[in-house]
Amino acid sequence: MNNKHRFISIIVSLLAIAGLLASCGGGGGGGGSSALATGTFTKTIAVGALSSAFGYPFGSGATGTRNMFMLLASDIKGSGNVRSLRFRYQTDVATAYSCPNVTIKLGATTLSALSATYDNNVNQGAGSFTTVLNDAAVTIPAGTSGEYFNIELATPFEYNGKDNLVVEQTRTSACAGDVNIGATTVAYNATVLVGVGGTSTTVTGTAYTSSAFMQLVFAGGDNKLPLGTYQLASPFYSSPFKFQSLYLASEINGSGPVTGIALQTSGATFGTNTYTYTLKLGHSQLAVLGTNYADNYSDSPVTVANGVTFTIPNGLPDGDWFWIPIPDGVFNYNGTDNLIVEISTTASSGQVTYVRELPTANRGVFVNDPAATDGTAENAALNITLRFNGGRVNVLTDSTTADGGLIFSTTANGVASLFRASELGTGGTITSIACRSFTDSVVGNYPSFKIVIGHATVDRLTAVSSATDFVSQQVAYSGNLMIPATLKKGDWIDIPLSAPFAYDGKRNLIIWQGSTASDGSIFGNNCSFSSFDTVRYPGHMADGVPGDRFSSTAPKKEDISLTIAK
Repeated sequence: MNNKHRFISIIVSLLAIAGLLASCGGGGGGGGSSALATGTFTKTIAVGALSSAFGYPFGSGATGTRNMFMLLASDIKGSGNVRSLRFRYQTDVATAYSCPNVTIKLGATTLSALSATYDNNVNQGAGSFTTVLNDAAVTIPAGTSGEYFNIELATPFEYNGKDNLVVEQTRTSACAGDVNIGATTVAYNATVLVGVGGTSTTVTGTAYTSSAFMQLVFAGGDNKLPLGTYQLASPFYSSPFKFQSLYLASEINGSGPVTGIALQTSGATFGTNTYTYTLKLGHSQLAVLGTNYADNYSDSPVTVANGVTFTIPNGLPDGDWFWIPIPDGVFNYNGTDNLIVEISTTASSGQVTYVRELPTANRGVFVNDPAATDGTAENAALNITLRFNGGRVNVLTDSTTADGGLIFSTTANGVASLFRASELGTGGTITSIACRSFTDSVVGNYPSFKIVIGHATVDRLTAVSSATDFVSQQVAYSGNLMIPATLKKGDWIDIPLSAPFAYDGKRNLIIWQGSTASDGSIFGNNCSFSSFDTVRYPGHMADGVPGDRFSSTAPKKEDISLTIAK
């Protein structure tokens, strides 16, 4: 624990893209309504030291194989659209060769270790096991030990970042060459293999306490950079601060526009803490920072938040992430220079918010005067999450309870859910809304389904809440909602909006979903909600109709996924 008042504000990495917006300009970027390019980033999952190798997945010694690997969410540290997989060469490959008839499936799992029976590891509550490459030829290029080779997926997989990830590779023909892929020993069953003598449909393999060295390449999404476990009184303190922090390109491992930034709590938050802050982002060619703020930049910094008032809510648990609105600009990170994050804050209106960080030599500069041009060197780097444009915005809970009020068939009613700006983190045009199915779905039609969206002037809903708390209301969807019978528990029931909603990214959001008539074809499709939590989710759910008083409230949070276009 660090008892100094070191105050860093990190807010971070973003990625640049090959064709940045004309409105964003050269090194930085700016606001604007033009569509942003998709950011990319790569996550390396290498748990422990290299200690072994697997030869079956891409070798010539078996005409049929079925291999399954599990990657822990705590090791992935990211979410979004997985567009390709990379495996590490354990041995050199002198000449490229082909592996025909390769099929790859990806799926999330609630398990923390794999069973030797393949099908027991998937489709058990965290969403559908999905084919992302089907009976395709895969080229293994020439390469040397320690490098990675890439397998592009025909269909990107939307990984939620909460559940563990299962990767299954099968093939029905022998490869034209051989390569061993790197692996490491772990404390749980992370791999199930069937080698020579098996087939792609073999039911049971052999479970190993080994994990493959892999990389996941994301096209948009959230890139977590939790560097350390030390506690810091961050820029969100009881007195004004100006803090500049440096992040290396090798830590970011990506490029493109950033649409959200989050910090990680160190200890639970107490009270409701409100600040006014300004945030600047810029490139740097320095490996360590000097004490003059302007001299640390290699280009003109971009102000992405200018005098924004922001509230860090009460009741966030230790290790949780809270998002910081960046409504006033876009920064496009070029992927090669290092990144500077500079934040100036006012004093807190409540308690200090402590965040997690890693002591790192000369990676920070702070001063107690937001107008100062020079500061004092600080050895710290905050844990941050960078949201690269192109992924969905997810709010995920423990998902332990269900509520059928959103999809009624026997009466006209609905549910209003409140989402804080600190849970969403990204403003823009909301084009679709999805709730997470609590059960395997049953086919159903709901002709009078409706979605109403609006900004919120409150931090909780009450039984006497009215339209004054639910401002700029807009009917975003009105018509038939059809739910297929193919969704698994944990899949998203996605609803494209007929009238997209312009969310400002700074205020809280209310989303009402329900039926305006009792004409649904079946009862039994439910959406996932959290368990009751009076501290973290006070009044975040309410029954009733939009634009009127609610009949009852509950301290619950809906699992939701939003497509937000910038």
